[in-house]
Amino acid sequence: RRMRLCGDQRTFFWWMSGTRYAQVENRLTPMFDIEICSIMRVRDTGPDAFELSQLEMVFNRPVGGGPLLERWTNPMTGEELTPVYRPVGPVKVPYDLDGSRPPAELPGARIEMTRPPKRIVINGDDVFLRDDSQAEVIQNAGVGRPYRVNDFAEYHASRRAVENRREAFVPTTVSFTAVTGWQRWWKMADRPGGSVARAMGRKVARWDEVPAFTRDAVAKLYPTIAADPTKALDLPPFRFER
Repeated sequence: RRMRLCGDQRTFFWWMSGTRYAQVENRLTPMFDIEICSIMRVRDTGPDAFELSQLEMVFNRPVGGGPLLERWTNPMTGEELTPVYRPVGPVKVPYDLDGSRPPAELPGARIEMTRPPKRIVINGDDVFLRDDSQAEVIQNAGVGRPYRVNDFAEYHASRRAVENRREAFVPTTVSFTAVTGWQRWWKMADRPGGSVARAMGRKVARWDEVPAFTRDAVAKLYPTIAADPTKALDLPPFRFER
C-alpha cells in the first residue's frame, strides 16, 4: 500500500511520461507522446481494509515533445483527426487482505478484469514490485468491439523507506507498459494490430510536483479540476469512452 499508494488518507498524485506506438505484425510505429496524471486518495474502511479513489487523465503531444495535440495525423492511415480527451473516473476500488476488487462498471461500460500474481524482488536497498492487470472493457448496448487492456507496472522504492512504517508516504518510481486495442477515435476500423504504450514516472505528494506540461493541460481542459485537484475525486464520474 505505501509503495503504490499511501499509508495515510491524504490526496496524492502519480505522473508518467512516455510514448504510444501502433503495433502491426510486431512493427512499432510511434504515434504520439503521452503524459499521464492520476489523482488518488485512500480511506480506511476497517482494520485490514481500505478504499482507493482514483481519477486518471491522459494527454497527447508530438513525438519528442511539444504542445498539447489538438489535431493529429494518424501515421497508419494518413487521416487528420481530433484527439479525444476525457478523464477516467473517479472510481472507487476496495482493498482487503486478498487484494483489490476493481469496479465492475464505469459510466457507459462494464469491466471484466483479472490480476496475475504480484512479484516482489528485494536486493540490498532496492525493492521492486510488479503489479499487473488485464481487463476487457465492454461498451453498454454492445457498441463496438471490447477494448482490451493489459497494464504492466513495475514499482521501485528504497527498502529503508518501505520498512520505516512511521513514514506514510514512500517515495516510489514506476516503469509502465500498456498493450491495448485501437482506440475508436484513431479510426483504425478493422485494421489488424493494436497499441503499445511505454511510460515512466513518480509518485508525488504535491500538485506543484506534477510536471508543468501536465498541470497546464489540466488547467486548459479541466479548469474545475485544476482549481482544486484535491476535490477532483468528489466529482461525478466521467463517461468512459475509448
